Amino acid sequence: MNAVSQQLTQRGFDLSRLGFSVRTAVAACLALLIAWTLGLEHPQWSAMTVWAASQPERGMLIEKSLFRAHGTLVGTLFGVLLMTLADGSIPILVVGLALWVGACAAAGNLVRGLIAYGTLLSGYSASMVVLLSTGTQESILTLGADRLLTVMVGVTAALLVGLMFAPRRRLADPTGRLRQLTNQLLRLLQQKQVADSSVQTLLEEIAVQEDWLESNSAGSIRSRRHLSAVRHLLNAQVSLLLWLSRNAERNPLPAGVPEALDQLSSCMASDCSPAELLNCIEALKQRCPNAPEVFLDLLQALPPALIPDAREMPQAESPIATFSPVVLHRDWVGARQAMLRASGLILLLGTVWWLTDWSAGPYLLLGASIMISLFSTLDNPAAFMRFLFIGQLCGALVAMVCAWLIWPLGEGGAFYVLSMLPFVLLGILPMLHPRSQPSAMDFNMIMLLLLQPTQASHQDLQHWVSMALAVVSTPLVALVAYRYVFPTNLRQRSRMLIRMMLHELQDLADTPAALKRQGVWRARLNHRVRHLLRLYLRNQAQTRSATWGCLAVLETGECIFHLHQLAQDPTLGTREQAMIRQALRRLTRLEEQPGQAALSLQRCADLLQRHHHPVPAPITHAVQLLNRQQPWFNTARVR
Repeated sequence: MNAVSQQLTQRGFDLSRLGFSVRTAVAACLALLIAWTLGLEHPQWSAMTVWAASQPERGMLIEKSLFRAHGTLVGTLFGVLLMTLADGSIPILVVGLALWVGACAAAGNLVRGLIAYGTLLSGYSASMVVLLSTGTQESILTLGADRLLTVMVGVTAALLVGLMFAPRRRLADPTGRLRQLTNQLLRLLQQKQVADSSVQTLLEEIAVQEDWLESNSAGSIRSRRHLSAVRHLLNAQVSLLLWLSRNAERNPLPAGVPEALDQLSSCMASDCSPAELLNCIEALKQRCPNAPEVFLDLLQALPPALIPDAREMPQAESPIATFSPVVLHRDWVGARQAMLRASGLILLLGTVWWLTDWSAGPYLLLGASIMISLFSTLDNPAAFMRFLFIGQLCGALVAMVCAWLIWPLGEGGAFYVLSMLPFVLLGILPMLHPRSQPSAMDFNMIMLLLLQPTQASHQDLQHWVSMALAVVSTPLVALVAYRYVFPTNLRQRSRMLIRMMLHELQDLADTPAALKRQGVWRARLNHRVRHLLRLYLRNQAQTRSATWGCLAVLETGECIFHLHQLAQDPTLGTREQAMIRQALRRLTRLEEQPGQAALSLQRCADLLQRHHHPVPAPITHAVQLLNRQQPWFNTARVR
């Protein structure tokens, strides 16, 4: 056995995935047998559900199974409602599916994690109910119940086998890296001059840390609750880092503060008890009551983030008590584009099906609804479609071997189902090699989708080949859509995020009531900074320009708030007021003319200085950064 393992390892197979792959294949076989025994119309869909829902660890398995069940239930209910309203009318079915799949694609791009997965799944679950009906059900409600039960059998099989054999996730200490990051930040506070590279490195680590914590909190209610407190701390860390980067040369720290910082830093480095940590934080608060708000925010956010167990927190402390709120970035532009792309493609392919009455049209439409919605949240869905095409093509070929070489050797549902089991187990192999892993899931999915044991005796080769071609062509259709209809990739997502930052600045400049939105804007910007840096890192791009570009956005926003305050100052003369209004008007065209905005701000500062009015520091800083970061601002206009 060791010799075989060595041979497989030498050929590049990842045997660490063997246990998960075997468990999943066995659970898929079990689901197939149970669904056929229950007399469900498409028992192979239960096996497909197992492949889709299974996860290597229990926590992720439980949470994904839950969202898959909920998504299937919602999609099934909508599919049943749509079939009732359409009463056999293909145009109504197509329009209804286009609107539903598009809405689910938009919602899935606005939320995160497995909630997004369940939302996207509810879109194409309705397509499975509506499009793949053979007319053998007595009623539409029976059809919906059959589809729902088919998926639930798969979810249950995956869950039971996974709970019996999948290992528990061995979570690393969720606070360990947070302590290290905070420790590094406290050390920076003690330096008279902060290097740009130090700020940039810490921002990168904070961005990566949020991704790690979010992925590792799956399947644990306690971890999910703790994640909210962690986001408050990350928000405070980003705010303090940005403050440090624009206050590189500061006055010396008050007496006693360096010693308190050293004590708190040493406490976190030594993995002290919660009581000791709270005492150090309280001592630091008392020694610097007049510290900047960003520093006090950090101290306030430390206890709930570094002490996940609420029982160890004092009664006065709130789990998420901070001065600043947490406002997450929502990609409204990407969501709108995903909706239009998905709805448009469904309408186009549905119209072709309606006009040609192609028998395999429903399979083309079903595949398109999956490809155009489920993968719309990927960094580069067009590139991923190539792997899906290879997997689906291989899966279709293997399904042909089973359907037209093995099934003719016998007859009866039992023979058809039992003869499928070796092919289901064959799906283990592509899961083990790094080159085939990106295509492995679709290999198993399409192989099972095309093998229909309850319809085997009624299929003819021409229809089967037509159906296979329709299914295999959907990744190519989706590739064209992703590449040419609102192209989506890491670079485009970065540019769109920069544009959203600039548009919000323009809206703030155009709104006199912007002063009421300071807290929300700053909190959202903190999350957008982390998100933008993650995009840059995944694209293997240099983050220096993004770091200083985000700092320019922050200073410009603070400048806008100060301009609105000056516009309400009764001590300013008419000329100064006019210059301030002109600067705000220039800032409403910041994306197109950052240089003109900087020039107008400089003139405004010069005029205030000539008339002996104090010039707020954010105005001076904004002028410098706008002039320096014009190339970064211009990236938002590149199409």
